[in-house]
Amino acid sequence: MAMLDRRASHYDTALVLGGGASGAAAARLLLANGSRVVLVDRQPLDGDPAMAGLRDMGVDVRLGCSELPAGAFAAAIVSPGIPASSPWVRSLEARGIPVMAELELGWRHCRSRVLAVTGSNGKSTMVKLCAES
Repeated sequence: MAMLDRRASHYDTALVLGGGASGAAAARLLLANGSRVVLVDRQPLDGDPAMAGLRDMGVDVRLGCSELPAGAFAAAIVSPGIPASSPWVRSLEARGIPVMAELELGWRHCRSRVLAVTGSNGKSTMVKLCAES
């Protein structure tokens, strides 16, 4: 897998996989930071006002895709609903395009302190406890 510069927060060209809420948010964040953004989704999502809004902002939105666009991308952002084993993700890795999760992109742009809680049990209780401390 291609490695990303952990300090990088700007990418000349970025590909966003997934047009759901997190993919749209990733596209807006990248665009706001000066990236040229291409967003792809397998679903047509025609008439989705969020996709129309992204197009109006300058995002190259491609819906109903069966294949990824050709070309070089500085990074690819993968929405949570797309598994790491997806043919799209494997294709990007084979092309040498650095891949990161949408959460990673958000973390890189976050300027506040971050507390991450993981695990299968007790996350809500732990977050509540930390918030009240």
